[in-house]
Amino acid sequence: MKHRHAVVGSIALAASLAVTGAQAATVAPSAVTAAAPAPARPGRASIGLEVVRATWWVGQSIPVVLRARFRDVDGVTLEGTPEFKSEAVFTRDLAREPHQSTEIVDGEPVLVATWSGTITPSTSGPLALSVELPVRLRFHEASAPVFRDPTDGDPFAGMDIDPADPSSIQRMLRSFQQSFSRTLEPSLGRAHDEALTLRASARPLEIKALPVADQPAAFSGAVGRFDMRASVTADRVHASEPVTLLIKVQGQGDLDRVELAGVASSADWKAYPTTAKTEAPVAGKAVGRKTFEQILVPLHGGSLTIPPVPLAVFDPIAGRYTAIETSPVTVTVEGALEAATAAAATPSPGVAPSVATRAAIAATVPPPESLVVSPRTVGWRLAPALALLLGVIALRLRPTRSEEPSLRRTLRRTAKLGRGTAFFETARRLIVVHFAKRWGVAEGEITADTLRQRLGPTADPLLAAMSTADALRFGRADLQPSELGAACATIEANLRDAT
Repeated sequence: MKHRHAVVGSIALAASLAVTGAQAATVAPSAVTAAAPAPARPGRASIGLEVVRATWWVGQSIPVVLRARFRDVDGVTLEGTPEFKSEAVFTRDLAREPHQSTEIVDGEPVLVATWSGTITPSTSGPLALSVELPVRLRFHEASAPVFRDPTDGDPFAGMDIDPADPSSIQRMLRSFQQSFSRTLEPSLGRAHDEALTLRASARPLEIKALPVADQPAAFSGAVGRFDMRASVTADRVHASEPVTLLIKVQGQGDLDRVELAGVASSADWKAYPTTAKTEAPVAGKAVGRKTFEQILVPLHGGSLTIPPVPLAVFDPIAGRYTAIETSPVTVTVEGALEAATAAAATPSPGVAPSVATRAAIAATVPPPESLVVSPRTVGWRLAPALALLLGVIALRLRPTRSEEPSLRRTLRRTAKLGRGTAFFETARRLIVVHFAKRWGVAEGEITADTLRQRLGPTADPLLAAMSTADALRFGRADLQPSELGAACATIEANLRDAT
């Protein structure tokens, strides 16, 4: 079983802090096993592990408090964070740096380092908790006082001091300094720098298995009490324009075990996989927030509803399964009228307009003007047309350089390098350039609606690539680099087969 904990390197604790008074523990401190080698004075360093009660559920967040106490030290360096040794526990949200304070215990100041956080048991049955903390102490070991005869070791004995000789005065000062250091050394004691590992164990906890009866099929392991809210980044968009669905889950429980599939694709929405980001609990409490984001692309215009997203959870207080869900969200999608007009004005290739369509088009065409048959008039009216014709012939005869081959090379290179954003931006540009040239229209006329009307279902892979490019532009979706090669082959195959 994997442990998750922060490694912070070395943290130096201050040796002198403001006194806050003794703190009352919620339960009796757990037993502490002394590390070997033991510090010079028993009780110089210790650690305690506190848990509020003994019975919990699998997957439930258990609040824990760790307190390390140090007395008679000049300084403390933490060479790591507390580490739980049980294989049946996931740790999370343990404070990266401890809260420091000073307590008065038996009339003496004690330096206290406190960590707060939660642990999550992964299996049922008795759970033995133990914790280790590597530290380095700096302290002075006091020794018995030694009384000296004032006349013993006179630093000036046998020394001939000549006030006119500077060197003799310097020798006197050095001798006096050495004698003073030898006198103070026994009273202060020898300085020590000692590394040791503090260990503590708590009373075994009883972890109960989750009920099998009535367990929902969609249950993913979420244990706790949560609240869900859904919103969108924009409630008015155009057809084929991506919109982001935000689902915020917060409450008391292990948010790492909360999983949401999001909204499924339908006739109204093209849905992409969800992504998630977890925010740490506030002030060491077992309350956090997890935000899910999902890219949705509306497939047509109108007032479209994003359906509720459900979440099955186990309530450890009530001891039963419950279901919560988000409220439906309505998005106004524009573009349906434009799509219908384009469909009437641009029939699919190979399909002749109906009699009614031809009649409607003919009704909108004004009658031709009467022509005056005169050589002079004909020449004056045909001059601009002849000039335009000659210009078109000159443009066609001039060699042109197509952008498409360069785009195809860039597409394959970015796929090989695994650059998702550049890949899909290139794919979008390639699709526009390809069909604008094939159909003889302006690039601005190549839209998702145009591709869907003229290509039908075969446009789906190309539309997916264009939607993904839009999603990546906003930084709200991504694709694994290993998938880019297959995506490249699919796009090129559909460009080749499209008519």
